[in-house]
Amino acid sequence: MNPRKAFFDRSIAVLDSLGCKYKIQSEWGEFGTLELAAPKKTRNQYRPRGYLDSIFSPMFDGMNVGDVVIVRYEPLKKLNVFQSIQEAGKTLHKWFCRQYGTGSVTYHTNKKDQSIEVMRLK
Repeated sequence: MNPRKAFFDRSIAVLDSLGCKYKIQSEWGEFGTLELAAPKKTRNQYRPRGYLDSIFSPMFDGMNVGDVVIVRYEPLKKLNVFQSIQEAGKTLHKWFCRQYGTGSVTYHTNKKDQSIEVMRLK
C-alpha cells in the first residue's frame, strides 16, 4: 500500500472520530459531507479606486486647520459622477474623514451659489 494513501486514510479516520465536518478532494476521490454556502454577492463599485483621490486631493493639498475652501459644483457636475450638490457634499465629507479622521471637517452646501464650503477643523 502507498504510504501517502495510508497517512491520508488515517487522517480521514481522525477527522471522522472527532466529528469534524469537512470536504476534501484528492487524487483518491472526494471525502466528507461539508456543504458550503454560496458566497455573498459583493457590491459593484460605483467609482474606480482612487478616482475620488484624483478629484479631491489637488483641491485640498496644503489645507491647514481653520482654512476654508470653496468647491464649485459645476466642474464636479461635468464629471457625471455626482447626481446632486448634496451627494457631492456628502461624498466630499466622507473622503475628507477617511483622509484626516472623523470630525476633521465641516461643510455647507450652498444651493444658491452652487458651491460646497469646506472648513478643516483638525
